[in-house]
Amino acid sequence: MKKAKKGLYIGGLIGLIFFAVFGFLPGAYTGGLLGLKLAEFLWGHPIEPTTGPRILVALFMIIQVIMSGLVFVLGCATIGWIIGYLLSKPQEKSKSI
Repeated sequence: MKKAKKGLYIGGLIGLIFFAVFGFLPGAYTGGLLGLKLAEFLWGHPIEPTTGPRILVALFMIIQVIMSGLVFVLGCATIGWIIGYLLSKPQEKSKSI
């Protein structure tokens, strides 16, 4: 089971690196676009530069970046845990014989 735990940590680290390289900016852009569309729907087409739409766009950007980070880090950590578990499984069988 130590290999499964080590695989979990390595997968989480790889997921964090992937998030920093491939996930942060697309997550921010997507969240900003969703926030702008919602602000346009709520306040009308020519969006005034007031506090309400800015807060909404910033909130959606933060939420989307967090969701992107969760997907990358948890996904890679899960894959690393599965690989570590599968690698440690044959060793446990040989010890029991």
